[in-house]
Amino acid sequence: MATASSPAMLVIAVPAALVGTASFGLASAAQQRATQQVPTVRTLDPRLLLELVRQPLWVLGAAWLAVATGVLARRSSQLRRDFELREDAGPSRHVLPGRLAEQG
Repeated sequence: MATASSPAMLVIAVPAALVGTASFGLASAAQQRATQQVPTVRTLDPRLLLELVRQPLWVLGAAWLAVATGVLARRSSQLRRDFELREDAGPSRHVLPGRLAEQG
């Protein structure tokens, strides 16, 4: 089984982190572009939300953010559970900058 510090895990984790970062950035950019297409109204005016919901790009950005957040939350909980299981099994190795530290 691959541990959190194994090269196999890094091959999965690093690209996943990059894809996640790009997803959040693209979704935010899509929403920002869509907000420029609606008329300017007072802050917290309910009409603003109604106008934004009518913008397909804004809805797509909101949906993409929701999906990306859900995937990130699920993956985080899986990693946390895996880490807790390893700790229960006994001493674990944690990667520190430049060396390995044994915790017992």
